[in-house]
Amino acid sequence: SYIVDRACAVGEQMCSQYMHLHMGDLPDDVIVSTSDSRMIGYDFLFQKHDHTLGNLLQTWLVEHHIEGDEHPKVTYAGYAVPHPLRDEMVLRIGVEDRSEQTARLAIATAAKGCVTMFTNLRAKWREAMGGNGQ
Repeated sequence: SYIVDRACAVGEQMCSQYMHLHMGDLPDDVIVSTSDSRMIGYDFLFQKHDHTLGNLLQTWLVEHHIEGDEHPKVTYAGYAVPHPLRDEMVLRIGVEDRSEQTARLAIATAAKGCVTMFTNLRAKWREAMGGNGQ
């Protein structure tokens, strides 16, 4: 149906905003700080996002960058929505090399992976629905 096709397009668009997080300045809606935990890492505050983006990126990072063979390797990936009335999500990334750049690259790689996943899912859906996904 149109709903599945549209959901995949929204997922692609949401994740594609962060595919270049490792290059240049951070987008206006992302703030990075050193993690306030015993772990060596960084907290990325994503404004105007919630569990949808947080769960996508965390799951991808755990499956591919912690448990899998994707590079860069990270030691931890977790997210939280600090307050239900504020539209923001914090993604915490643990890195061994103390490098913010490593954490940024891991998020960018995860975002690219999610975009590819949604693109492939939408193509397979359209194929299964006779070519147009409607």
